[in-house]
Amino acid sequence: MEKKIHLSLCNVDLRPLDHKDVLNISRLLNLKVNTHYATSKSSADADNVFEKEKRDYIYCLEKSLQTNASYVLMIEDDDTLPHTDLFNVLPHVLDFRLTFLKKQSTECSDQFLYMKLYHPKSISTYLSKEPNRIPELFSLGFLIGAFMVRLNMCLTTMSTKQLYMTWLCSFLYVILVVIAVGRPNLLELRRISKFLYNVVPAPSCCTPAMVFTQKGGNVVINYLTKVHCARNYGKDSAIDTLRQGSSHGLKAFYIEPNLVQHIGLVSAVRLRDKDPYVS
Repeated sequence: MEKKIHLSLCNVDLRPLDHKDVLNISRLLNLKVNTHYATSKSSADADNVFEKEKRDYIYCLEKSLQTNASYVLMIEDDDTLPHTDLFNVLPHVLDFRLTFLKKQSTECSDQFLYMKLYHPKSISTYLSKEPNRIPELFSLGFLIGAFMVRLNMCLTTMSTKQLYMTWLCSFLYVILVVIAVGRPNLLELRRISKFLYNVVPAPSCCTPAMVFTQKGGNVVINYLTKVHCARNYGKDSAIDTLRQGSSHGLKAFYIEPNLVQHIGLVSAVRLRDKDPYVS
């Protein structure tokens, strides 16, 4: 069956009719525009940009879910540029990889909470609080270290003691080299094929590009409606708090390497410039 893709713009500007970019793009591409007009409640929170951002996100996600789409891809326009592999990798992951994960585990479902397509490279290193990073680092050390020892055994004769010392030195050497090269740079090798992209439990932070299912999207909307966002608790923190809970029974995933690029240099919410060398 041929799948249909519905594309729309969500205009949440304070003066939506003055947002010329949205108006021009919608005419050029003949797109539907969902316009969020200010209400008395949103006007009361006009000074709280974090609460406004959350309400805008709820509105846009609700409008997208009303199309009854199987999946909704929410991309924030001010800081996200899709990678060229996006529409090649994402359908493969949704149609095949998740089906495989579901067969391997009863905890995996077609109705996941959300799937992230972006995570900042600056916090994607091996030295991170994410539980899979250190085992991943050690696995590389064991695997490549064992290969180096095997290569040495083919070239020279070693005693048992020399064998252990060679393996230990190789293990430590590989770990140091891998850390120096950087995990984000090594992940770029996975772009060789869509089959090499990895699906892992979603890390914390950031929502520039998210895929929602109908069930997951509604769970997120219901939760965000009940919380209040402020400077130290933005919508991404609220969504992360939801992810860490277990009452909804849904998993959250992340596709690595990133399928979108962060291109924003000025934060419209925090009103400060971003370091262009940290993405």
